[in-house]
Amino acid sequence: MNILQMCPYLNNEQIHGGKIRSREIALVLKKEASSFETKFLKPDPHDSMQTSPFLGGLPLSLVGDVNLLFNDFGKDFYPDFDPDIIIFEQPWLWNEVLKLRKKFPNVKLIYSSHNIEHQLKDSIFLDANINDGGKVSSFIRDLENEILNSVDEVWATCEFDARYFHSQSNIKIRVFQNGASQIMNSDVLASPLNAPFLLVVGSGHPPNIAGLKYYLADLDKWMTGYGKLVVVGSLALSVQEFFENSLQNGDIVLIPSASNALLRRLISSCSAILLPVMYGAGTNLKTAEALVSDRKIISTKAAMRGYENFVKEAGVFVTDNAMEFKILSIGALLGDHNASFVRNDSAALHWRATLQDLNRSIRELIK
Repeated sequence: MNILQMCPYLNNEQIHGGKIRSREIALVLKKEASSFETKFLKPDPHDSMQTSPFLGGLPLSLVGDVNLLFNDFGKDFYPDFDPDIIIFEQPWLWNEVLKLRKKFPNVKLIYSSHNIEHQLKDSIFLDANINDGGKVSSFIRDLENEILNSVDEVWATCEFDARYFHSQSNIKIRVFQNGASQIMNSDVLASPLNAPFLLVVGSGHPPNIAGLKYYLADLDKWMTGYGKLVVVGSLALSVQEFFENSLQNGDIVLIPSASNALLRRLISSCSAILLPVMYGAGTNLKTAEALVSDRKIISTKAAMRGYENFVKEAGVFVTDNAMEFKILSIGALLGDHNASFVRNDSAALHWRATLQDLNRSIRELIK
């Protein structure tokens, strides 16, 4: 069985949830395939552009992935073999998929969805006060519907997304949730900081920025003298303006890139993991990582999407009220920093569990 995986990311060291999901899927599929290849984007000479020439001059930070639909990648995504199955991560390479289907007419197509993309873009445009984003959202909705009605199978990250896809198409849909890369509660590691701290981990994706701004932008005014807020990941690069004063006095610690060892130390020793996600679809990988830890979790409802059966687990607090979110956060700093929580079925959140039926679905597809 020959499998081609197509990813709309550069093959570089930058890590985010979508890239991790694609990587974990690839690790599983390699065990089943006779030949397997993952094709990534190559560096684009237009990367320095700030706005999209195809989408009405909207900021690339909001529509950059959609912009890929208008690129001609030539043969960049052609595999070194005749594929039996093509799996494309997210919808942005659909035009390249169509070219490959024309070349390999018997190939099976799997759309590996990470979100309901047009709903996500609607929320991003609304949050950014962009009034002319409706045409882009409609374009993406039509694209997603075309894909749903053209492929052989769809992979969704949660039941919420799957129900929506079912409402648009009769195609076979399977749910493979995002998982955790490692079990974090096997030991207690020394804190890299000399004070109690709250931990936020995330990429600089608009929903993460919006959530941190809404729920935590003035948290520094509340917690002076009680502890610190640590922001890890590329999200840290996007939120400096919110915490300018607190950065000077050390109440906010920004870590744009952390090794796995440092991240494990931060998770193991924090007073609480904060999940201030405001909107989106799919499931959040950082939620799975938090749930397999033994740390207190303070989350929004959106962040728990797909993990609703853990809402009432020990040490999990869920609220969409910004004031309550702050109070719970300060309470975590004032409470027992060494408190640990055992959550039932957390092993089911590991990637090996969430993707355990992946290869069986592949075999059934090509029978």
